[in-house]
Amino acid sequence: MINHFLLHPTMTNADLHSGCELAAKHACATVCIKPYTVPLTKELLAEAHSDICAVAGFPNGNSYR
Repeated sequence: MINHFLLHPTMTNADLHSGCELAAKHACATVCIKPYTVPLTKELLAEAHSDICAVAGFPNGNSYR
């Protein structure tokens, strides 16, 4: 199984959209994201078979916007 990580410190919502599309296309097991992106990621993966994995304080301690 493959996990797709979307944790770049300067990641934008557009990056999140394209990353979720890629994860869904390749049926990744999880999409690993920053906690504040959970609601949007949940919407983006609604039709996908990928789960969401949120990190705490990683990378660079950016758990909040």
